[in-house]
Amino acid sequence: MNSDIRLRKVGDPEPERNELPRGVKALIMGDQVYFVRRMGGHFVPLPEEEQVRLRKKHVT
Repeated sequence: MNSDIRLRKVGDPEPERNELPRGVKALIMGDQVYFVRRMGGHFVPLPEEEQVRLRKKHVT
């Protein structure tokens, strides 16, 4: 019987979680992805270095 459940062994490193940081949303405009936070009812883009880091991790 083949099972899709994989249990982590004691001592194995935890796998990196593939989640956006808390409060960060991804907006797609045209063919570009922007990472933003909601502040005061407006979406504010994250700084460019954070945009690049998140694009490398989640988009490409």
